[in-house]
Amino acid sequence: MKYILNIVFLLICLTLNSQTSVTAEVSAEEIMVNDYVNFILRITNPPQNGKQPKLDMPDFEDFEFINQQQHQGSQAIIGPGGTQIQVNFTLIVTLKPKKVGTFTIGSAKLTFGDETFTTKELSVKVNKSASGGNYPDKPMFARIIISKSSAYIGEPVTAVYKLYSRFQLEDVQDYEPGNFDGFQAKSIYDIYKTQNVKVGTETINGKRYQTLELKKVVLFPLKSGEIEIDPFKIKGIAQVDFFRSYSDNLVSNSPVITIKEIPDKPIGYNGAVGQFTIKAEVNKEKIEAGEAFDLNIVIEGKGNTHLLEQPTINLPPDFEIYGDPEIIDKTDITAEGSKGSLEYNFVVRASTEGKYTLGPIVLNYFDPTTKTYQTSYTDSFQIEVKGGNIVKSSNGGNAVKTNVKTEIESKDDIRFITKDEAVIESSDDFLYGKGTFWTLLISPLMLSFIFIFAIRKRRNRSDEDIANLNRKHASKMALKVLKNATNSLNSGDNEKFYEELHLSMIAYLKNKLNLDLTEMTKSRIQEIFKEKGLSEELGTSIFEILDQCQMARYAPIDQTGNKELIAKAEESIHQIQKVLK
Repeated sequence: MKYILNIVFLLICLTLNSQTSVTAEVSAEEIMVNDYVNFILRITNPPQNGKQPKLDMPDFEDFEFINQQQHQGSQAIIGPGGTQIQVNFTLIVTLKPKKVGTFTIGSAKLTFGDETFTTKELSVKVNKSASGGNYPDKPMFARIIISKSSAYIGEPVTAVYKLYSRFQLEDVQDYEPGNFDGFQAKSIYDIYKTQNVKVGTETINGKRYQTLELKKVVLFPLKSGEIEIDPFKIKGIAQVDFFRSYSDNLVSNSPVITIKEIPDKPIGYNGAVGQFTIKAEVNKEKIEAGEAFDLNIVIEGKGNTHLLEQPTINLPPDFEIYGDPEIIDKTDITAEGSKGSLEYNFVVRASTEGKYTLGPIVLNYFDPTTKTYQTSYTDSFQIEVKGGNIVKSSNGGNAVKTNVKTEIESKDDIRFITKDEAVIESSDDFLYGKGTFWTLLISPLMLSFIFIFAIRKRRNRSDEDIANLNRKHASKMALKVLKNATNSLNSGDNEKFYEELHLSMIAYLKNKLNLDLTEMTKSRIQEIFKEKGLSEELGTSIFEILDQCQMARYAPIDQTGNKELIAKAEESIHQIQKVLK
């Protein structure tokens, strides 16, 4: 350990009777083991003999050397004997104890030519510190504080970047924040992008620190696994007292977050993580054929709201959506994640007369607080379309013909009331109590039962026919959408490619296996595969395709294997078709 002593000799008006003094002291005689102590050497009026002084410092064997600073100055003292110039020199050594105990700091010796000055020995008692968090035992350190050490994919995690100092912070330099690989990062606060500096104080292990918040960011995990956050680097500069400053080049900790897969994702699940509600409304429920109406959908909640995709709408036959919806984003990034609402305004047109049911529109989301899937539904709407051809709507609504005019061709079509007098029959001729009477009384009731039975049987047969029709055309429809996906891939529209590939596989499974949306889970599909004699490997292959499409919506992935991916989807469909023809 090398100490350098530079003393400037002031020769202006220096009186001959100026006395030299050399003293030593410590900033505290009793400290904790993770605290710091300063050894202070003061020299007043060094001798003016023109020789370079020699300083021998104690070895500080029971302490770790942290830092060294020196200060010098002078002041004029006016007294009865005239004006004297007092020269002062101070050397400060910051030390940290290595262990608990009572330790002696030896004497310091300062030699000016033939004159030698020796300080007294000093004693420092070091006590065991109170237990505390995993914070560095330094006068200044940097730290990343995370809101949770474990989360699901899509679940927000807040990270705060802080600088801690035992001394008064003056400046920061050379700030390098690091990257956020594996996360989508949304900044809430950045000291370099605002004039609102967040300074505070915290007590750690019984010691008071000044804190400076550098950054607060919300991280949305994009993949599973143990993900380490890059440390940040910064140089902190602080003022110890009027004469002394302290600086250090700091590197923060690197917290690790365990990111978990979302379990048993339902087919069609769009990655929503948090707590959400979905609502919808239409501006018209009665329209003319060919006329358009507005469908407004609002998703509101907190979690990864800003990452949600537009909801899937199952439209009745001969309904179509014009263009892309207008999207109004009213989300804000908070410590709880993305909070607010997403509003979608669709323009929908109906071309065929009938009475149709639109909705309900379903939003499945994963709630990490309960670790369960939840479902929110919109209301359903009865849309009546007038002015088209006579049809039967697919959901059982009766269509009625409008604008049909019937004319009377002649007066012969009118039955006139007879002008003959009424004939009163005798009681013998009356039907009451006769077999004909009971037949006429019971017949309508029997006919009603027969009619209802026929209607129900026909409706059941109709539902079966629809299900069979869906199963029959599932492969054809899926391969058609796969062809669209291939065209999107060839044109370089990767986003649309993944969307159409995902849609084709979901629609195929739903129609081929005759499943409701609520049944579209991996476990349910694997169960049906087992019942139908389809291999577990085939199910796993399909789920891998869906997972890769889902992952591509949130983060860039390697797209070199997209042609193999679509070939894998086609092969999966062919394998199912061989068994479920």
